[in-house]
Amino acid sequence: MTENTPTKRIDRRTLLRAGLTAGAATLAGCLGGDDGESPTTTPTKTATPAQTDMPTATATETPTTPTYEIPVTGEAVPELRPLDEATVKHMMELDYGAGSLSFYRDGAIELSRGYGWADRERTEPVDPEAMFRIGSISKLFTADAVLRLVDAGEVALDDEFYPLIDVDPPGGELEDERLREVTVEHLLKHGGGWDRSEHANPLFNPLVVTESLGLAGTPERDDFVQYVLGQPLQFDPGSDNVYSNIGYVMLSLVVEGVTGDSFESVVSANLFEPADATDIHLGSTRPENRHSDEIWYDDSEQCENVFAQDESESDACADYGMVVSAFSGAGGFVASAPDLARALSELQYFWINGQSYRSLDQFLEGSDRSSLPWFGSVYDSFGYAGRRSDGWVVALFNDRDRQQRRQIHTQLNEAFEAVDT
Repeated sequence: MTENTPTKRIDRRTLLRAGLTAGAATLAGCLGGDDGESPTTTPTKTATPAQTDMPTATATETPTTPTYEIPVTGEAVPELRPLDEATVKHMMELDYGAGSLSFYRDGAIELSRGYGWADRERTEPVDPEAMFRIGSISKLFTADAVLRLVDAGEVALDDEFYPLIDVDPPGGELEDERLREVTVEHLLKHGGGWDRSEHANPLFNPLVVTESLGLAGTPERDDFVQYVLGQPLQFDPGSDNVYSNIGYVMLSLVVEGVTGDSFESVVSANLFEPADATDIHLGSTRPENRHSDEIWYDDSEQCENVFAQDESESDACADYGMVVSAFSGAGGFVASAPDLARALSELQYFWINGQSYRSLDQFLEGSDRSSLPWFGSVYDSFGYAGRRSDGWVVALFNDRDRQQRRQIHTQLNEAFEAVDT
């Protein structure tokens, strides 16, 4: 593997302005913590040329021609302008380089916009259909797939998960017999017995798996599962609830064990195909393997290169520090904002605060909430999905600030209030 050439970091706000002058709870969550959150090349899609709202030296500003501090592409919708303004404000406050937002309502995308720069050099604006990593928003797909199987009677919530998966522990023997007590419901509610603060958190430490299993190459999803089956639990299953990515990876194997099909194909049949959402796939890590429409990721976080022969090499975490596809049902998908919004509209089941819900509309009507937020984050990427009583709003970015992850939810809610008034 060839090591990336180090990139000199320059203040992005200076670049953006210079370039333009020249032309909750347990609903879901980040894959983060102190470790960051949570492909094969696919055919290139021909994008439709997008409208760009970019001020230039000769532009004449009028009340109907908005201007922003970063390029904004896609068709403007004047009555939804507060959503544009909120997204641009969010990106400028957190110094993000690229973003996308879509609003889906009444069976149609009402707003689809790209913000900022599609390339590290800031020469091309972001296309509204650019693809981003979505992190833990992937868990919505997983819970839906499992609960559909429960509804069909093909699996029960109190079924033990271990007999349902097709991965054996190292040497064929479980390290901790309590793993046999872990049920499908335990996995859904993050109660399987794993506490990422007390173990190696292998999804963000792939070299631990490589060394432990004596692998010659980079570990894949089932290698991570095998490693975990050979490690002790941190608490008795069902006695606590601690956010667990590995539990949702296990659920992706449960789906495969019950259906006999790949996890991605099951989710695609359930959600992506009915929504005609072709721009959602399990992702790849290295830039040369990613979909041609996938965005670049900021390189602010550095990790050991898990793909290199020399483990001493260090490179951008987003490009070489994890195995995105291994996150699978915990956070392995990449998507365009409009297709993600379409796919989310096809969800039949939600797992919220330890319960299964068939209708989020009923949940919202019975609460004091105007919307429900889900967040997803892996190295140098962040995603937000907000379920409103009138539709879905999705915002995706190529950077992250874990301390401010709820900020976009608040800002977009305020923007919708402005739209409604």
